[in-house]
Amino acid sequence: MKRTVFVLAAALLLAGCAEVPEGVQTESREVSDEKPTEIEYISPGEMRSDADIALARSYKQFILKDGLTVSLPEKYNEVDFVQAEGYETKLDKYAARVFDKETLAGTTVDTGDFVENPGKDTEDSGSGLIYTSASRLIRDEEKQIHINMHSSGFFCFMRGEGFLAPDPGRTVAVFLPQQGDDLSKAFELKGESVSVADAVKYAEKWIADNYADLEPDYQLRVSCVTVCQNDMGEYCYRLLFEKVYKGVELNSAVNPDYVGPEGGAEHLVNIAQTVDLQMRSRDDICFLTNGNGVLLPKGEHKLEKVASLSSVLGWCENKFSDLNTPYTVTEISLAYSLSPKYDSVNLQSPFHPGISYDSRLVWQIVMDAPDEERFGTSGYVFDKEYDPYGTAGRLARYIQIDAETGEMEFEFDLDKVM
Repeated sequence: MKRTVFVLAAALLLAGCAEVPEGVQTESREVSDEKPTEIEYISPGEMRSDADIALARSYKQFILKDGLTVSLPEKYNEVDFVQAEGYETKLDKYAARVFDKETLAGTTVDTGDFVENPGKDTEDSGSGLIYTSASRLIRDEEKQIHINMHSSGFFCFMRGEGFLAPDPGRTVAVFLPQQGDDLSKAFELKGESVSVADAVKYAEKWIADNYADLEPDYQLRVSCVTVCQNDMGEYCYRLLFEKVYKGVELNSAVNPDYVGPEGGAEHLVNIAQTVDLQMRSRDDICFLTNGNGVLLPKGEHKLEKVASLSSVLGWCENKFSDLNTPYTVTEISLAYSLSPKYDSVNLQSPFHPGISYDSRLVWQIVMDAPDEERFGTSGYVFDKEYDPYGTAGRLARYIQIDAETGEMEFEFDLDKVM
């Protein structure tokens, strides 16, 4: 079977133009559905045209979501990341942005070391090594405020309702702005109708004005909006920002880590490189956390060849040829995988200040999990009536393939979108 795909001249494809300038003609060519079954490697300059061909094909095991696009970076690099260190000293700067002077008046800053592995000083705990990281905190029960910053760049604040009840309630709807979801639907926040689009617009401006300079290396963009409802029927928008480094997102999916010099038991570490905030009334942020703190890029290594998307999808179709029901692919992207180098034997935090990360450029394929997996016996069993999207949002299956080596890192692993 063949499909016709329209392409611009090569120079325009490399420039990523979305529109055809006047006087430039398009040409049509036949795209064969005869796909490669092994991973092939191409130069960065060939990636755009190859991705267009990959998206124009049909697949037996996968249904590509209508309108699915793939965003590609200008440069293809392997990047070294390290966890921030010494960021607890920035607390005062960000506290002054979140709270006014009257609110902060009379409050005190608690300083000290946060113990990452309490109980490891007992006789049967291995080396007994204790890991700590510096932390600064302001908390006032009467004023209903909380803000703290760790050396690692972990940052969190709560105020008002976010302080009294950080849990926003059950999930009633999920919107994915980067996947083209309609954001015009509105929900009532404290008596005012606020659309999802308005919430996204305000949150983006708030982040740009009050948070973005904490992580200036990244573009911060809303990847998911969850609408929550508490027992009193009140709605809350929960907005998740993903971090994008030079056109490539930081992967927040679950990554494997191995304990002990002989490999040992496999542990799953959730590298939450996101910013998560809540809006319970119009134009007000009452809760924010940046997950596992701040990662700093410390070096880049240019890649001359990268696994082509057309061969990755062809290989996956061949690899999973025994699937009876096709999955709907909702997102295909390049991402940086993150595996922290830490002392898991002695329960050191995977986000300890100053630790380095093994990072690879990977192809990430995300597929919506059908209801029988979300509410069945797969390990994520939710109450469908109480929480139709699962306690943390949509459930998805991931295929992740190293774009440098072709090795599969995730094979239909199940995880939550938010």
